[in-house]
Amino acid sequence: MAHALDLPAGNQAVRAALSKALRGNRLCHSILLYAQPGCGAGFAARCLAADFLYPDQADSPRAQAVIAGNAPELLTLRGTGPSGEIKADEVRHVRRSVFHTQMSARARVVLIYGAQSLNAASANAMLKVLEEPPPSVLFLFTARQPQAVMPTLRSRCCAYVLAPLSQEECLRVLQARGLMQDSAPLLCRALGGALGNVLRVLTQPEQRTMFDEVCALAAQVQRGDLYACLMLLSRYEASRAQARSLLELLYAVCAAAMQGQYEVMTPACAAQSLGPVRCAMERLAANVNVHLVMTVLGAQLCGRCCVE
Repeated sequence: MAHALDLPAGNQAVRAALSKALRGNRLCHSILLYAQPGCGAGFAARCLAADFLYPDQADSPRAQAVIAGNAPELLTLRGTGPSGEIKADEVRHVRRSVFHTQMSARARVVLIYGAQSLNAASANAMLKVLEEPPPSVLFLFTARQPQAVMPTLRSRCCAYVLAPLSQEECLRVLQARGLMQDSAPLLCRALGGALGNVLRVLTQPEQRTMFDEVCALAAQVQRGDLYACLMLLSRYEASRAQARSLLELLYAVCAAAMQGQYEVMTPACAAQSLGPVRCAMERLAANVNVHLVMTVLGAQLCGRCCVE
């Protein structure tokens, strides 16, 4: 294997475009990858970083360290703390490192997971370095959707969209990894081709339990059972991180159901549910009280849905 960008499944056109730009020395210094949670934006970004830092050496230990996210020449930022925001001081620290730290590699990569987590101050700090980028430095951003990223930041990046995998692509990956189970087709459908989510459910017992509860929650929303819905949501109020994981899985299930891929919810009910779930995720990121977020979400889901 010569290229790390051969590793991600699906999205062949996007991967080919990035590889061609990289080989032709025409790759933009700032790349923004859009993908829903579980669709591999972070993995694809690390593969691109490996090809940028170590061309045609994807099998080398140094490139493998980049792909795994454990290399010193790969500087990473992600949201931290209860709010999940990326702070301005963290951006400034990375900026100083980019300009002043000597690295063993011929180049460096700055990877920002979740550009939507940059607040106004940290985004402005990032813009300063993007306006006059240092040589041989590639900036990579991931984000869920364009609307979540500040327009001034979007305008300085070349953007690519990573789509979920088809059910057939998902099943091929699971077959190759020896993870085929009786529930695999249902998981691929219910999670809308978000391979990362499928793999976590199949390999992590706590994620499997959470997925089963999300399926139960979807059925309760479809029935308009407010009490059952609130009782289930209340189990995740003790941990903001667990609440966020639950809502990300619920969002994926609703998105799949909206496209007719998951029979527990009608497409109409799923479409009406996506907005409240997304709003609840944003409120969690804004450090709103978890109990309040979950209570409001349950009322919105059962109040909006088309009960049959």
